[in-house]
Amino acid sequence: MDNISTIIRFHNCADLALLERSLDSLHSQVNVSVTPIIVTQKFKEQEALKVKELVDDIWYFSEHQKPIIVNLANPKHSDARSELINVGISQHIKTKNKYLAFLDYDDILYSHAYNLLIESNKRLQAGLSFAYIDVCNELVLDKFLLKESLQKPFNRGNKIDLLEANFCPLHSYVINCDMIDSTELYFRENMSRVEDYEFLLRIGSKVPLDFSNLDKVVGLYSMRNDGSNSTPNNSSTKNEIVEKQKIWRRNQELLLQYRSEIEVKFFALDFVK
Repeated sequence: MDNISTIIRFHNCADLALLERSLDSLHSQVNVSVTPIIVTQKFKEQEALKVKELVDDIWYFSEHQKPIIVNLANPKHSDARSELINVGISQHIKTKNKYLAFLDYDDILYSHAYNLLIESNKRLQAGLSFAYIDVCNELVLDKFLLKESLQKPFNRGNKIDLLEANFCPLHSYVINCDMIDSTELYFRENMSRVEDYEFLLRIGSKVPLDFSNLDKVVGLYSMRNDGSNSTPNNSSTKNEIVEKQKIWRRNQELLLQYRSEIEVKFFALDFVK
């Protein structure tokens, strides 16, 4: 059975129900052995205990590996999302798992996701293997989340498309770490938006990419109507939208700088559908 690490960043203990939903989706993965790596930001002792109790309650299938929970007590940045990923990557390296993936605490994967991507990866010898993620619009009502609609906004499909714009959400792919230079396995900590896209461009530019499963849906990306996603949307207040747009612009400028420095290699597999 193949081993895969999945890094989850978790910022707010009030969102434990969302974390539980994401962990349940990892717990349901078939024919693979998952190591969840949950990295929290500045959690107090009681908050950290709640996370541990949740994980202990729901993580019991013997085919999976023991979850790892790490608290980043003293982040260098107020928005430490990239630092959290890097802490998780350092833990992943210790596990010696061949495969690496990411999952935001408010998103989910379907039970076939990792088996599909890993089997495809082994068959095609890719550095990364991708599948499709639907966007789920969710209505926030007190303690309930109602799914309003599903959208399919991602309509691209090869490495050239990826160089133009990111159509691959953070949980839409698995990384074969045997094919990636370990020195490239990091997120830039001066970026708090599009940091995942910069990472994906940097590591994906040097290895074959497997896009053959973009016709298969493996999970959901949640877009909540209360404006709590980091992406600007119409449900945010005017001030929130303005501030989010400022942050996005600063990070887009950094992205353009870093992208201009990337040397891209092309392989036949990059264009196989």
